[in-house]
Amino acid sequence: MSVRQEATKILRHTFVYGLGGIISQVIGFFMLPIYTRYLSPADYGVLELLLITTGIIGTIIAVGITQAVFRFYYEYEDDRDRNEVISTGVISFAILGFCSLFLLSFACGALSSVVLGSREYWPYFLVCFATVWFSTLTRMGMDYLRIREWSTIYLVISIANLVVSLSLNIYFVVFAELGVMGILMSSLISSIMFAIVLVLPLMVKVGLRFSFSKCNEMLRFGAPLIVSDVGRSIANRSDRYFIRGFGTLEATGIYSLGYRFGTIIHTFVTSPFLQIWFPRRMASFKEQDAEQTFSQIFTYFLVVLTFAGLGISVVIKDVVHIVTTPPFYEAYKIVPLVVLAYIIFSFYYHFSIALFVHKKTKHIAGIDAATSALNLILNYFLIKHYLAWGAVAATIASFLFRVAATYVAGIRFQMIKLEKTRIAQLLLCAFLVYWLSTLVDMGTPWLNIPLKSLFALLYILILWATGFLHESEALVLRKAWTNIGARVLLRAH
Repeated sequence: MSVRQEATKILRHTFVYGLGGIISQVIGFFMLPIYTRYLSPADYGVLELLLITTGIIGTIIAVGITQAVFRFYYEYEDDRDRNEVISTGVISFAILGFCSLFLLSFACGALSSVVLGSREYWPYFLVCFATVWFSTLTRMGMDYLRIREWSTIYLVISIANLVVSLSLNIYFVVFAELGVMGILMSSLISSIMFAIVLVLPLMVKVGLRFSFSKCNEMLRFGAPLIVSDVGRSIANRSDRYFIRGFGTLEATGIYSLGYRFGTIIHTFVTSPFLQIWFPRRMASFKEQDAEQTFSQIFTYFLVVLTFAGLGISVVIKDVVHIVTTPPFYEAYKIVPLVVLAYIIFSFYYHFSIALFVHKKTKHIAGIDAATSALNLILNYFLIKHYLAWGAVAATIASFLFRVAATYVAGIRFQMIKLEKTRIAQLLLCAFLVYWLSTLVDMGTPWLNIPLKSLFALLYILILWATGFLHESEALVLRKAWTNIGARVLLRAH
């Protein structure tokens, strides 16, 4: 498949996958004034630490089965074998996950005391554990839709899940005034509903089959990914524990809100892109010239990612002042650096494919273990003295290390092509435009936001003017623009 055909296919699915994320973020954005009025910064900190802790536990009990299903589904050509992979994966997690979480439920009091400084939050952990089990089953059902590239069905179910969760959130938080527990209960109820909606029809379709040999293969493949995924969680989120330890729950809540804004690019751009990127890479890794094709597509992805990141960074101060309350205003300060961290981290998804293709998950586990150790050390020393600023610095340094180590490991098994000159060009342009935006301040958010938004468009113009596009790419864009103009004129007449 040519670069243009592959890029078109990925773009189409990315748009559909991303639409659900965009709708989710927009609704979440409009919910912020509600959450920041009904939840204090300390409540926000409690919620964040709960979700991080139970998320890490969920990663451990899943033993990498969700990633293994992707890898081994494409190992086989026969539909019966492929269906057996799906069925075996779901059954394996259902049994292992339930037993593990049942045993962990007896430790809720101890976890509450260690993580949140008080045993009074133990019911929160109990609700979260149940949510983890049902939500992981839901995720496996959604992953099957990705494997089959049924992006439209994926979008419909995502939006339905969002509507249910949002409605329950509003009821439990605003009307029932249950605070943090209300948010947790809404997540549990929606995860139960959609686990039933997705997993039962899935098991009917693929058949209730279990293969001990396939289960063993998937566990051997996925087990090292526990270290990888836990390491990623530590590298991304352990800073909240240190901020609570060296600071307060309030400081944790404010930092968490700023971090959430900074990761919008992951939800808007990276996450939907990965929904199709990973399965397409797995399906195409045997094709000739696949690396050249995907290196160009990755460059296009970075243009979109930096454009979105720049757009967020230039207006974030004014947006935070509009949508939140004064106790949360300081959250904006860390957002541009969090955006930078996640742009750096996006390179991992391009470099790690070689290790997945060649089943070198032990290398991934080793890299992530080293990254986690580095992150914990940096968090301790930097957050102890600089709190939120130290946390962001530790995150950037850890992401740089992880990306570099993954690249070095990956090229031992497969050539990894990267358009280095063009990537350097787009990053330099983004830094320049961001610096220029900091010189503008009209004194009111309502004027700053529309004016500063223009800087994101300036970024695209500078790329165009500096010859970023190859001639063939420019020709495709001109033709597309001409076709759009022609259609508009035809409709006008």
